[in-house]
Amino acid sequence: MYFDAKQFYLWAVGGVNRSQRWLGLILPVFLIAPSLMAIDMTTGTYDPHRGLATLSGLFMVRAVIPSIIVLIKRFHGLDKSGLWVLIGLIPVIGALWSLIELGCLAGTLGPSRFGEPVMD
Repeated sequence: MYFDAKQFYLWAVGGVNRSQRWLGLILPVFLIAPSLMAIDMTTGTYDPHRGLATLSGLFMVRAVIPSIIVLIKRFHGLDKSGLWVLIGLIPVIGALWSLIELGCLAGTLGPSRFGEPVMD
């Protein structure tokens, strides 16, 4: 299986399934960010009073756009418009809805109206 990171993280065409969403979005954030935080603490670039860290902070800022694109593609995998990402702006209910919809429900089998799945 070939994985094109540029297509996965930077192009909102096609769809992704649940496992691709979890592995391609959640796993890196929970592995990379804590590792960078540990490096920040070790090198002294972490300010505990403000809660700011240089490396992990830069990574999280840089990860915002690719994260949104993966969420859009997950909605495309459910045969829904990418505008459904905006439901996440509703406090509590939006996050819960997104968690259930994007993380638990099965997507459309085969191509959707938004294109082919990114990976099979």
